[in-house]
Amino acid sequence: MLPQTPGVLPGPPLAPRVPAPRQDADDRALADRRLQEAYALTGLAWWEWVTGTGELRWSEGMQRLAGLEALDRAPTIEDWVPLLDPADVDVSAAHEAAALRDGTPYRHVFRIRTPAGELRYLESWSGPLRDADGGIVGLRGATLDVSEREVAQRALAASEAHFRVTFDHAPHGMAMVWLQGERAGRLLRANDAFARLLGRSCASDLDGLGLADWTPHGERRRSRARLRDMAAGRSPGTSYPRRYLRADGSTVHAWVTTAVVDDEQGRPQFAVAHCIDDTERRAHVDQMEQMAHTDALTGLANRAVVDRELGPSPRAGAVTGLLLMDLDRFKLVNDSQGHGAGDALLVQVAGRLRATVPSGCTLARLGGDEFVVVLHQGVPVRHAALGARLVEAVRAPFTLPGGERASLTTSVGIALVGPDSPARDLLGHADLALYEAKGVGRDRVVTYDERLQRRTERRVRAETLLRAALAAADDGLPCPLRVVLQPVVALRDETVVSAEALVRLADPDGVDLHTGDLVEVAEETGLVVRLDRWVMSRVVALLAEDEARRRRGAPALLPARVAVNVSGRSIEEPGFAARVALLLRTSGVAPARLAVELTETSLLHDSTVVEEAIAELVDGGVAVGIDDFGTGYSALAYLPRFPLSFLKIDMSFVRRLGTERRADAVVAAVVELAHAHDLAVVAEGVETVAQAGALRRMGCEHGQGWLFGRPAPAPTG
Repeated sequence: MLPQTPGVLPGPPLAPRVPAPRQDADDRALADRRLQEAYALTGLAWWEWVTGTGELRWSEGMQRLAGLEALDRAPTIEDWVPLLDPADVDVSAAHEAAALRDGTPYRHVFRIRTPAGELRYLESWSGPLRDADGGIVGLRGATLDVSEREVAQRALAASEAHFRVTFDHAPHGMAMVWLQGERAGRLLRANDAFARLLGRSCASDLDGLGLADWTPHGERRRSRARLRDMAAGRSPGTSYPRRYLRADGSTVHAWVTTAVVDDEQGRPQFAVAHCIDDTERRAHVDQMEQMAHTDALTGLANRAVVDRELGPSPRAGAVTGLLLMDLDRFKLVNDSQGHGAGDALLVQVAGRLRATVPSGCTLARLGGDEFVVVLHQGVPVRHAALGARLVEAVRAPFTLPGGERASLTTSVGIALVGPDSPARDLLGHADLALYEAKGVGRDRVVTYDERLQRRTERRVRAETLLRAALAAADDGLPCPLRVVLQPVVALRDETVVSAEALVRLADPDGVDLHTGDLVEVAEETGLVVRLDRWVMSRVVALLAEDEARRRRGAPALLPARVAVNVSGRSIEEPGFAARVALLLRTSGVAPARLAVELTETSLLHDSTVVEEAIAELVDGGVAVGIDDFGTGYSALAYLPRFPLSFLKIDMSFVRRLGTERRADAVVAAVVELAHAHDLAVVAEGVETVAQAGALRRMGCEHGQGWLFGRPAPAPTG
């Protein structure tokens, strides 16, 4: 007997076989054979179940689908029912009951588990089995194995469900925007985080909104162009900063990453955008930028601003002249009254200068007691008269915090733009004029002219000496150039961790030219690349000697790592990194023992050559860092762009630590910013225990300066 609910038995109608049709045996055999062949071609397996007799007939294909190939007898319903998935039994029974009762055919997908334990998805087309009189005597059908299709569909459904959950509940804004047709630029879907980014409560508040509703007016053209590029397949995905327009009319900064999703024909259909609120970070960066360009003590512009105006910036062409000021005998106030009184005096001086300098000119403090005024086109001012007014403004007595009176004077050097004096030379020319003003009695104004050529001649002499020294080095002759090392210590315990290589050039008159003078001359004369190569070769040679000592079992005399300053011109030279790697390899020096220090301006050139050179150095094991941070254009925006290891804070910031609250804040901010980019920090020019303590409390790892050691020749032995 068959069970009351036998389970799902699928298949399209077959020729009635109960009772057998009246036809010749040969015709019937031919028809059966053709039917079997048709089933084989389609992958369908057939079956019939006669409910009255319990007879179950099926094809070999059906037997294989059921996993009952080993069955050596006619199948019964008891062989079939246990294979059905229990979750599908009730639905199957309902279909069967309807077909047996009303003759209703049905199509059904169900699951079985074969005796071998394999789960299979089967799709059946089933209907009533009728006798010659049309009465329903059972069920018949055809069955197809659709396991691959069902598994793929369920995986796709699970993936889509996962995407919806991830999309809707993402902590950052998520939005899908149509790219084609009339709906282009309108929202397809968004999550609550995106709604909150736009100043709405939830995603439903964004229904019906389009590009113009969340884009500030001045940026809509660019946003539409970006959408058109994505719709045309020119921009499959990108990341970029942008602003969004909020419901209250305010704007919010965001960092957006987009990806394009194509339709079945491969045409861009919609864009998925991931939006991170960048407002707080942008405000912080802007604040850091402002601090990096503002003198912490006086609130005036700092050296970075002056360098920008004298350099390759849009405003540089508008510069007409420069006045450089230095307070006379200011050191006496610092020494007698203390640094606090000196700082208070500098603040008062800045106030008087601010009241004297015409609007449209740039007033900046370069550091210490040096101030500068940059003159611009369109500002009606007589430079000599302005210099005299600045001198007069400083002459009036000052009142110090304790009530003491202090009198000062100032010297002013003026340089003007001319055919032979471009803006970039103004600061140097003004410095020569200032030196002259101090040399002839102070408290006066001197304008740079031919009388100051003596200073230029000294530079020419330095150039001559440097050329001769480099030529001697190229020819293998005794060279007056030498390398000295200044230690860099770990501030936590003041142990030496590395050193910076500095260069000296012996003058026949007995006065050494130091690194700053040599580099300045080398940069001006185009010798800096040759000088950099000599220094690099000499440092690697010293490291090779140290490696040889260690291999002999003798103690190392040099620190674990030595840093070499490299100019922007050198790193832009084709093959720079490859030459360094070859030099290390042929000398037997581990790359980790060498570091390269670059100035901020080296990183500001939008040059793929610089990026590739830095990446090649780092990949080869050489550490790369920024030297004299804060003395050029600020490199804040460039920190994430390069794989740097460390940052060196310029001594002009360090020497004011502990005496200026704002100076402390700037250094602390730079340390924090460097750590946020995983950069170690080295403070240059550390000369006092107080400075070292302040740096240590700020989290600065390393220090360099006379407190820990002066530059000295490399030890040999």
